[in-house]
Amino acid sequence: QLVHKLEQGNWPESRLHVPGYRYNTLQDVMADTWSQLEPALREAWARCALFKGGFALDWAHDCAGVNDHQAALLVERSILGREAPGRLSMHAMARQYGLQMLDTLPQADAHRRVFASAALRRLLALSPQLVREDGAAAVDALRPEIATLAAAFDLALHWEQPEEINPPLQAMLRVYHRLGWSHAATRLIEAVLARHAQAPAAWRIIWHHMGAEIVHNQHGHQVN
Repeated sequence: QLVHKLEQGNWPESRLHVPGYRYNTLQDVMADTWSQLEPALREAWARCALFKGGFALDWAHDCAGVNDHQAALLVERSILGREAPGRLSMHAMARQYGLQMLDTLPQADAHRRVFASAALRRLLALSPQLVREDGAAAVDALRPEIATLAAAFDLALHWEQPEEINPPLQAMLRVYHRLGWSHAATRLIEAVLARHAQAPAAWRIIWHHMGAEIVHNQHGHQVN
């Protein structure tokens, strides 16, 4: 991948500057690469930067609006890498630059909302299976996307009201319970309570009760 090559000192020649000029920083390389992309590919890069860790191609379609051709071109430019069949990844430096440039796009907020809403819809679609005894398949399907789901939930916290954030919160807690990630579950509850500090008392009581269940579960009690 591009960034890996750069980290090894294989700096490409710039197409934008005088012959013999070499980049001074990775930021210069990213800026040059960005400048050579058509607007649709720039947007695709920026929107894919919202993913955390690796992600499935169908999630890129749904959450970032990226089609197969655009994904292939981003792989060709080494902005994306192929983790495994049907899965993509983005190096941390490319992701950081993509997020930086996302803020320059006129539809940045809309892109964030689409990303978060699509990711959480996928979570909620599998949520009913998480409470069944045979829910392991749902957990296995969600496990590779956990980092992305956490990022989507964090984004959604900025605009969703208590009644809107509660369903994905419950689903995330079920996933964490299945995985045995009690600390992650506790941090999630704390984030919701902090973001909705002025929420109606009824909601805060519900969330505090969820937090208490997590503590009880750590000591061998069942969380429903």
